[in-house]
Amino acid sequence: MPQVTVKKIVEGDAHVVIRVVLLANGSGDLSKEVLLSPLDLNPPRKANRVTLRIMQIWYGLSNFDAEFGFNLVSPAPVWTVTKGTDSHVDFRNFGGLMEYPTVPPEDVDGKLWLSTTGFTAAGQTGSFVLELRKTNTP
Repeated sequence: MPQVTVKKIVEGDAHVVIRVVLLANGSGDLSKEVLLSPLDLNPPRKANRVTLRIMQIWYGLSNFDAEFGFNLVSPAPVWTVTKGTDSHVDFRNFGGLMEYPTVPPEDVDGKLWLSTTGFTAAGQTGSFVLELRKTNTP
């Protein structure tokens, strides 16, 4: 399994910034690898009550693509970053990217995940910095 290292850079009442570093070992792509859970927040949030918004993403990829999503109403990707594109995207002008449930069902967990395509050769690397907004209270 590829090595995935996630570290909080800063966390406040309304925002959290994480750094993610990936290192491939030749075993294949990542599939919905959890990067951040509501329980990882300070203070921890109830899983079915949190909504994180992606405000900004900075990234560097070594010849692979990645997609981010949330385990909410439909666990579909909310944004894809691809090799050979700009290394920063900013969603702050319209309030960030998120899953838009009206009333979250009880069985959702709100985790932020990452999947990759083409992250299969040993030694490939990638890194991300994500600024996320917390949009609820504990």
